Amino acid sequence: MLNRVSVYVCAACILAISLSVASQAMSQGVDEVFASKVIEFVPRNYIFVGTPVGSEGHRKSLLFQAQFGLQLPIVSNLREQAEKSRNWAFSLSAFMLSDIRMFEDLSNPVRMPSYKPGGDLQLYRFVHHSPHKRSLWGIRAGFYHYSNGQDGCTFHHGVTDDTLECWQVFRHLENVKDELNRTSGQFSTNRISSALNYKYFRLNRNSFAIRHTMTFGLRADWNIRGMIDNELRDLYGWGRLEANAELVRMLESDFKFSVRGELGYSPDSGDRIPEFDGAVEVSIFPPYKALGNVGLFVRYRAGRDNYNAFFVDNFHQSIFGITFNQFRKLSFDELEE
Repeated sequence: MLNRVSVYVCAACILAISLSVASQAMSQGVDEVFASKVIEFVPRNYIFVGTPVGSEGHRKSLLFQAQFGLQLPIVSNLREQAEKSRNWAFSLSAFMLSDIRMFEDLSNPVRMPSYKPGGDLQLYRFVHHSPHKRSLWGIRAGFYHYSNGQDGCTFHHGVTDDTLECWQVFRHLENVKDELNRTSGQFSTNRISSALNYKYFRLNRNSFAIRHTMTFGLRADWNIRGMIDNELRDLYGWGRLEANAELVRMLESDFKFSVRGELGYSPDSGDRIPEFDGAVEVSIFPPYKALGNVGLFVRYRAGRDNYNAFFVDNFHQSIFGITFNQFRKLSFDELEE
């Protein structure tokens, strides 16, 4: 049903970008590339266990879930500009994000993983308030493909996608939650993404390393017409809007503590499909260098399920697990009073 030419074009672009980064890493060394080319305002990685997921009547016990991704910085002068106390910086990157749920089922325990390959461009603006107070604005524009790699009809078991029978099913849907093909239903779209982010840094008095931060962000993702099935778009909506905020504080014991909140809105969704989702998360990071950016977190999430074709579900979930960041934190050079 989806025009697959757009998928192939997107895949070719991402492959070309990835090969460019890979060749650069081979010539400079992987550690050097990822240490010097940092990217801000990127998602964390998570591995966790939690309560069952799904709408009432369709809840499944979760063995574990992994939300992880790899950001490949092609060009980024953000760390260099921060250390030199410059005002402007930019980054161009490719990424591959994945979201995998494994259920407590003996048959087909992994249900329709999510894949998001894409690329984005970010423009950064530093603001120097004082020698120990800085802030960073970031504007991002990007494009990514979002799918679950399945070829079954989204709302009919035993029927493949791109068939007349599957087309007819969309026209006679009565209860999308009951009729959803939860084992092999295809979900695929291509999206344009944009974001505006702000981060405030409070630095140590003696080392100019980051001690406290406050982050605020707004994001909008659009499903591109012609690159998603019209029938699926009528149910999903034209995209998703998100607002988020996070406070990170370094405690006296050098433990790092963070609180994060997120609110999402998917306008123009179909009948009886939830439009809102939200989450509250608390994390703690031990001060041990051997652990790097690894910490523990708890999260409560409710509302629309943003796991590919499961967007029809209205769910609530409590989770606990491990979180980590790919990039090292920024450091700043000293400014005169």
